[in-house]
Amino acid sequence: LEHTGINGQIVMVQLLGTFGDESVVPALMPYLESDNYLLKKMTVEALSKLQGQDICPVLTNLLNDEAWQIRLMAAEAIGRGRFTAACPALREACARESDTLVKELMEEILHTIDTNNETITYLWTRQRSNTNHEREPSNRRSNRNNRD
Repeated sequence: LEHTGINGQIVMVQLLGTFGDESVVPALMPYLESDNYLLKKMTVEALSKLQGQDICPVLTNLLNDEAWQIRLMAAEAIGRGRFTAACPALREACARESDTLVKELMEEILHTIDTNNETITYLWTRQRSNTNHEREPSNRRSNRNNRD
């Protein structure tokens, strides 16, 4: 890729992003260091389309980028992937974020991930509880009647 012009590199980065597989990450990594903003932006966009936990460290590193647009795109990708492992880095980045738009997005993503995890934990706990204690719903009903 490095022997092609900037336009060829952008096209190749876009194509790699369409694979949706983490195996392309090593080929994309050098372009995150590019001085060309458009190439870097397209690389982040390609990375944001990938699935899997291995992409999480790459995205969290991008939360420290000097360009607010790159930080925004990284936060969006973390939110889309619901990468809970990225929450500590996202909280730190949010605390020091100077751009209002990026900060608000980070706060919203953190809230969404936290709320989703609480819901999943609640549902899992309730499911286990109902499996282990099949009479629990009738006990709740009788307790509710005693309160009235």
